[in-house]
Amino acid sequence: MNLTAAATMLLFGLTGVAPLPSSPLQGLALDRPRDALERGTAPSTDPAQRQAALWYAGRAALTLSSPRVEDVALELDRLGQADGLPGASPLADLLRAHALIEREQVKQGLDLAQPAAARLRALNDPYWRALADSEICQLLLVAQSAPQAQAHCERAYAAWPALGREFDRAHGEYLMQWLYRELGRRTEAIALAQSARARLATLGSDGGVALLDDALSSLYLDGGDATHALAAARGALAHEVAAGKLTATISSRHHIARALAALGRRDEALRELDHALGDSRRLELGRLTAQLLDAKARIAEEAGNTALALAASRELIALNARLSGVEVARAVAELEAQYGAEVREREIHELKQDGELTNLRLVAAESAQAHAQSRTRLYALALVASLAMAALLVAVIWLRLRWLKRLNGALSALSRARADMLAMAAHEVRNPLAAVCGLIDMTLPHIANPRLRGLLETARTTSEGLVRTADDYLDHARLALDRVELRALPFDLPHLLSNVVCLFQAEVAGRPVSLTLHGDPRLPTWVVGDAARLHQVLANLLGNAVKFTAAGHVRLDAHTGGDGRIHFAVSDSGPGIDAADIARVLKPFERGDTETGRRGAGLGLAIASQLVDKLGGRLSLDTQPGQGSRFSFSLEFAPAPAPVVPSATAGNAFVRVLLVDDDETIRDLLGMQLESLGVEHRVAATVDEAYEAWRDFAPDTLLVDLHLERESGIDLIRRVRESCEALELPLPRCLIHSASAPYGPHDRPPPDWQVEWVRKPMPLNELGALLGSTARPVAAQARDGSATTPAATVAS
Repeated sequence: MNLTAAATMLLFGLTGVAPLPSSPLQGLALDRPRDALERGTAPSTDPAQRQAALWYAGRAALTLSSPRVEDVALELDRLGQADGLPGASPLADLLRAHALIEREQVKQGLDLAQPAAARLRALNDPYWRALADSEICQLLLVAQSAPQAQAHCERAYAAWPALGREFDRAHGEYLMQWLYRELGRRTEAIALAQSARARLATLGSDGGVALLDDALSSLYLDGGDATHALAAARGALAHEVAAGKLTATISSRHHIARALAALGRRDEALRELDHALGDSRRLELGRLTAQLLDAKARIAEEAGNTALALAASRELIALNARLSGVEVARAVAELEAQYGAEVREREIHELKQDGELTNLRLVAAESAQAHAQSRTRLYALALVASLAMAALLVAVIWLRLRWLKRLNGALSALSRARADMLAMAAHEVRNPLAAVCGLIDMTLPHIANPRLRGLLETARTTSEGLVRTADDYLDHARLALDRVELRALPFDLPHLLSNVVCLFQAEVAGRPVSLTLHGDPRLPTWVVGDAARLHQVLANLLGNAVKFTAAGHVRLDAHTGGDGRIHFAVSDSGPGIDAADIARVLKPFERGDTETGRRGAGLGLAIASQLVDKLGGRLSLDTQPGQGSRFSFSLEFAPAPAPVVPSATAGNAFVRVLLVDDDETIRDLLGMQLESLGVEHRVAATVDEAYEAWRDFAPDTLLVDLHLERESGIDLIRRVRESCEALELPLPRCLIHSASAPYGPHDRPPPDWQVEWVRKPMPLNELGALLGSTARPVAAQARDGSATTPAATVAS
């Protein structure tokens, strides 16, 4: 050791060991790790500067997943021995610990890191203590031990601001957001990630910004914000690819794939995962490869690619089996090493104590110790064998459960695919049938011949029945796919009950069946709830009762209970149901008494039962053969004040409507309806045509189909709103008309747009009521009729 080093050591011994000096390599390791690795391993005459350069070079090598980590660690060891730098050797061990954990040797890595961090804390300097806590925090987070990491992370985060090192302070914020993300504190994690990103951007570190973009993409995904997550992950990936950060690119591609899958772009997501899997397999990152395979199997399932999903699942099972075997072997080796070390330590201790014994006693002691060692090894082997068998059993059970989960997922995917096909078929059948009903309605007033009118009315009745059947299939598919969402809006409850009973008056006319409504005088008038779904439940129950009651009575009761809920019951004097058939008739596609000649899809009661469950009740059935049936349920509704409805306008002369629909038949029907109502209108089939028509025609109402060819009606409304805001024009009233409810968030406009939702096509009188008043809807739409008004605001 030279005199300068000795003087330095003396000074450090008195005042504590100086921290690592600031180095441009710290930022370079984030931005251009290859350059940092080459420059950091170049010779240097200043030991302290060389120590810092080697540390940051080692961090760069870890970022690149380079095998040169061990070369850098050896250089740090030699530097510590040659120049007496007490921090060099602990830094070397911390680099080795990072490399071990990256190779998934978690226990060895943590066992090496803990004493190294303790040696840094013993250097009696705030910087070294903060660095020790920071490193242990990061290692524990990588090892997925967030609760154990929390104290270390918080100490490092609190210490860095006072030390005036901006890169380290940003790193502390990065680790804290990682910790908060693992602990489920997403809002705090986002704030810290954004703070660290801004700090690194100020420092001019593109690599640091990319690191935080990758972290933010994961946080955005956890919050369901796939759009921002995709942008952040792509920004991170662009830098990581250029800088050669392979492990980081795998993480970013994983986030990109998750975001693309959330946005419905599953083919692109699978391509990103394949790219990431290639890099992960090449680096032999087993756990990360398993995560990617799991994501690939799930996304392939969602995309309907069962073969790809099964292939990914098989590879995942094989990989997990291999990893489990490696862990068992590693545990056995660690156990043997531990027992061997204990025996050696005990031998040394006993030899020191008995050093003055005679040679004979020493020989006897050695013989006894050899016997004890043999016995201990025997116990160790038995324990190892037991642990291996237990680990093997756990692995077999885990793999079995994993396979069953995959099989169940495949069956669920098949069920969802069937429901999707059913919904698509019902939707395609319903629209033309509903258009036929509308066209017949438009034609009937112009037919004077009674015979022709009778034929057309018969055709309308038949078509309406088919439309109701198609609606039942649609509702069944939506319930199977969990796409039925409830809307809480005020509605007139007595009016709804009267309306649903009136639907069946014509059907019982001329038959010896009385249809009555018995409402409790104490029923509230205006309540908040989903009127459309309540109307649908009651209509299904009444329709079933009317269908199977040849003579007698059908009755709808509604009364308030002492529990604050409203109780509904539909009773009839029909044939009743056998006890053995009660559970069956509440299942989809099951029909009751088929000998009566009454036919149907067998969905009405099943849909009613499922909807009552979603509304917060439970459908009960009290029945006996020959004594009729009674279906009952109770629901809770919040009271609502009676709305103030503005008076209707004198006519439709001022209404200017732009109609947008890509179905020519629906377009013709609605155009004829608007013409008969005296409404000035224009029609368009695409978003571009509609936007041009809006600019020329300046309508005050948009009547837009939700699903247009290649685009959505929401896209048109967005363009119109942006143009109105830019030109300071009044916003038109926006009505979305669709045969089906929105499936997901991409089908829904923001709530503040105040877009109204109407079912298409709608009867002429309802369309006139909708356009003939400036009043906004105050009650929910009931089925295809209305409790008070025909439109309901889309729930967010």
